[in-house]
Amino acid sequence: MNRWSVYEYMKFRYMQTGLIPRLSEVVARYPGISLEELREGMIEFYILVFREPPEWLKSEAEEKYEYNAVGYMKYNPSFHPNHRKPFTDEELEYLCKFAERDTIKQIAFALGKTEATIAAKLATLRQNGLYEYYRKRRKYYPW
Repeated sequence: MNRWSVYEYMKFRYMQTGLIPRLSEVVARYPGISLEELREGMIEFYILVFREPPEWLKSEAEEKYEYNAVGYMKYNPSFHPNHRKPFTDEELEYLCKFAERDTIKQIAFALGKTEATIAAKLATLRQNGLYEYYRKRRKYYPW
């Protein structure tokens, strides 16, 4: 996985749907990629489509990513747009359905929340006996 993987994926999704993939979608697609490679791939895509990357992507080079003692990324508005927002019913179902399939990082990026928030919410749901309820429910994800 490198910047060209990101570039090709974004180009494919754009050609397929006519929509630019969201940052959280691209990050979830390539969970092990370095943030610098991710950024460079996105810049290449934007240059292809718009001749210039957006300002928020240009300034990413100056932005520092911080991690806590466990290795979870700390809050960053570029990656966590739903930080401090309450979990929706759909997000709780998603969280419990994918907790055994995906990593905490993938779920966090998909929901736009921090990894620490996702881990804490999973623990709370399990302690309160709601984890299995949401995992088995089929309101938003019918499988």
